Amino acid sequence: MKILLVIIGLAFSTCVLSQNKITGRWKPVFFSMGKMMTADIKADTVFLSDTVDVIVKDDKDPAASKELLQMMAGAVLRKMKNMEQEFSSSGVYTEVNKKSNTSKTGTYTFDAATNLLTTVLDGVTAKYTVSFKKDHLVLTAEVGSNPDKRGEMIIEYEKM
Repeated sequence: MKILLVIIGLAFSTCVLSQNKITGRWKPVFFSMGKMMTADIKADTVFLSDTVDVIVKDDKDPAASKELLQMMAGAVLRKMKNMEQEFSSSGVYTEVNKKSNTSKTGTYTFDAATNLLTTVLDGVTAKYTVSFKKDHLVLTAEVGSNPDKRGEMIIEYEKM
């Protein structure tokens, strides 16, 4: 019985995240926006799902609408390829644009009890649920203003 409790305790202790785990500089390697699009940033590819066809089917020109969404997805991919994020141990959050060699600095907090990361940058607050997939940092956020049609945005990062 004691062995079982030790094993259960070890299993739960490996699931606990801390601020130290997210501290460092990260670059995005994967991105998904709900059921609409996914991007493999390392492979420089972006895919629109079949859901896009359903979304644009009633538009005046569905093909043009889909093309516009593809262009927007490409712009997101280009931006993510040039972006890095850094979380310091003192709660400073920095977003770096490698292309323009500029950065923006804000703050962040991490609640280990709920795995909730909150960033504040340029007066905008963003909230993410933090998890790890192997050694990659995964940030998940709810997106969409309509409560009935919200989706998930997932960004997976690799430590630099």
